[in-house]
Amino acid sequence: MIREWWPNGYGSQHLYNLLVYFTTHGDRSDREISHKHVKIGFRTIELVEQKASLILGNDTLAGQGLTFYFKVNGHPLFMKGSNWIPSNVLPEINENDKIRIDNLLTAARDTHMAMLRVWGGGVYESDYFYRRCDELGILIWQDFMFACAMYPVDLEFLDNVRAEIQHNVLRLQHHPSIAVWAGNNENEVALRGNWYSTQAQFEKYKAEYIRLYVDNIKPIVESIDPTRRYLISSPSNGRKSEEDGYIAKNPYDPHFGDTHYYNYLADNWNLNIYPQTRFASEYGFQSLPSLKTMKTATNKTSDYRIDSDYSKHRQHSPNGYSFIESQINRHLKLNKDDPKYFEKFVYYSQISQAMSIKAETEFYRQSQADWYTMGALYWQLNDVWQAPSWSGIEYGGKWKMLHYFAKSFFAPVLVSPRLTLTENVDVYLINDRIVAIINANITVEMFKWNSFTPIKSQSYLANAKPLSSEKQFTIDLWDADKKDEIFLRFALQADGVISSPQNYIFPVPLKNAKGLRTPNIKVDVSETTTVCGNGTSFTVNLNVDTIVPFLWLEANSIDGHFHDNGFIITEPKTKVHFCTKEKINAQQLKRGITYKYYEN
Repeated sequence: MIREWWPNGYGSQHLYNLLVYFTTHGDRSDREISHKHVKIGFRTIELVEQKASLILGNDTLAGQGLTFYFKVNGHPLFMKGSNWIPSNVLPEINENDKIRIDNLLTAARDTHMAMLRVWGGGVYESDYFYRRCDELGILIWQDFMFACAMYPVDLEFLDNVRAEIQHNVLRLQHHPSIAVWAGNNENEVALRGNWYSTQAQFEKYKAEYIRLYVDNIKPIVESIDPTRRYLISSPSNGRKSEEDGYIAKNPYDPHFGDTHYYNYLADNWNLNIYPQTRFASEYGFQSLPSLKTMKTATNKTSDYRIDSDYSKHRQHSPNGYSFIESQINRHLKLNKDDPKYFEKFVYYSQISQAMSIKAETEFYRQSQADWYTMGALYWQLNDVWQAPSWSGIEYGGKWKMLHYFAKSFFAPVLVSPRLTLTENVDVYLINDRIVAIINANITVEMFKWNSFTPIKSQSYLANAKPLSSEKQFTIDLWDADKKDEIFLRFALQADGVISSPQNYIFPVPLKNAKGLRTPNIKVDVSETTTVCGNGTSFTVNLNVDTIVPFLWLEANSIDGHFHDNGFIITEPKTKVHFCTKEKINAQQLKRGITYKYYEN
C-alpha cells in the first residue's frame, strides 16, 4: 500500500527510491549508458479556484469571486510559511552550503511552516535545497526568476528563457515539495500600476508581457508538468487575471488570487487595519539584526549608530530608518537621549516587527472563518547579509524575535483574540488539525501590570471543526475605564493531546501602560535529558518578582537557540529550554546568558 507524502504538521513525509537505467540493446549483452536515482513522494495537490459562494454563500461580500487555496491529499490546508531569498550573495557558496540550508529549513519546520515561496528576484535553488524540503515536508511555491521589471522579448533572449524554463522544470518536477509555479514576481501589478512609467505605451508592454509569460513560458511548463498549476504572476487574480487578458484591472482584488501587502504608516499592532485577501503571499516589516550579528561585519563602535555611514549604507529601504522609528514610537517609549539608544533601537525594532507580523498573520488566520483566507507567507524567512531587513532569521542563523513568535502564531491550535473598533474582544479558535476540538475551554484572565494575580477570570466552552477558524465568543473589555492599567491573557484547556500558546491583548500602547515595575530577575541553568537534535539541552530557570514584557534572552558567544523568547512573563517562575551543539556545561551557559526587557 502506497504511503502518502504530507506537508509539515499534517503527517509523515514518506519517500520512495526511483532508480532509472538507460541501456543499449544489440548482439552483445546489454550495456548501461547512464542511470539516475531520485526520491519521490506520492501526494495529490490542487490549487482550487472555484466560486467562493459555494463556501461563503451568495448573499455575502466575501462570497463574490473565486477561492484560492491548496488542497493536499483531499484536504483544504491553510498554508503557513514565509518567503525564501538566497542564503548567500554568492550563488556558488549558496549551492554548497548544506549546513546553512539545513539550519534555515529546519528552523522553518520547527515553527510549523508548511510552505516557502522561492522569490522570483533570487535564484533557482540547489538540488539539495529541494531534496531537504521533500524530507522536511515544506511545500514550495516556485517563482521563475523574473521580478520587478519589464523584460525584453527579442529572439535571443526568448531562446535563453525557454532553455532556462525547460531545464528547471525538468530538474524539479519530480519533487513532491513543488506545489505551484509562478511566472514572475510583481510584474503584472507593476505594469497595471505604472511602476516604471510604462503607461504611455501600455499596450506595447502588455503584448510583450503576454509574449514572455504566456506564449513562451506557459506552454513549456504545462507540457512538461501538466499536474501543477502555472500562475502567470504573483500577486495576481489567478484565473480571473487570465480571463481578463492576463493584466487585471485590479490585481489586488481581495476576491481573487494572492496579494502582497505592505503598510508602514498605520498602527500595525492593530488587526483591524489589514485588508481581506484569499491568500497573502507577501507581507512584512523591517527590523535590525542583533549586535552579535552586526559585529561579524564591523567591530567599530562608531558604526553602532542609526546615523553612521555604516548604518546608512546597510539600510536599502528608500525611507531609511524613519518607518522603523515611527512604528516603534507608536507603541514603545524610546528616548533619543538614552546612552543605550542604539542598543534599545535594535531590540525595540525586533519587538515591533514581531508584534506587527503576529497581528497581520493572526488576522489572516482568523479570516479563514469569514473570507476563506487560506495562506499567510510573510516576507521574509532568511537574510543575505548583516543589515536591516524584513527577515525573521539573521544572516548567520540567529533567530530574531519574529521567528520565535512564528512558533506561536503558526501553532496548529491557536486561541486568537481581536480587539474590535468598538472595544469588544472577538475570540477565535483556530484548528489546523485534521480532527475536531470538542468541549475545550478558553480561559480569559485580566491582569494589572504590577501583579501576578489576575483580578478577573472567566472560562468559555469552545469547539472547532477540523481545519477551521471559528469565532467562539465576544466579550466586552472589562474595566475599560482602567484599560491603561490592565491586559488580558488567553489560554486553552483541552485534553492532554491539544496545546495552544498563550495569547494577549494590550488595550493601550505599552508606552501608556501604568503599573510596569523594574523587575528583579534571577537566572539558573541545569542540563536536561531532553532530545535536542544532535546537541545538548539545558533548562533555564527564571525567577522574577513582577510581570515582565518581552523578556529577551541572549546566550552571547554560545551558538544555539531557546525554545521560546521575547515572551511575556506572568508568573514568578518560568522555565525555558536552550539547545546548543557546543560542548559546554550549565555553568558556562549561565555565565553567558544576558537579558533585556521592555520598561517605561
